[in-house]
Amino acid sequence: MILVRRLLGEVLRQQRHQQGRTLRDVSATARVSMG
Repeated sequence: MILVRRLLGEVLRQQRHQQGRTLRDVSATARVSMG
């Protein structure tokens, strides 16, 4: 399960970087707290 989670994280990170977005941008759009 950890491998799937890590792979998913890497894919999402790559997509976010390709879009030029930060975690702050994504969290604001999703209306969630960064923690």
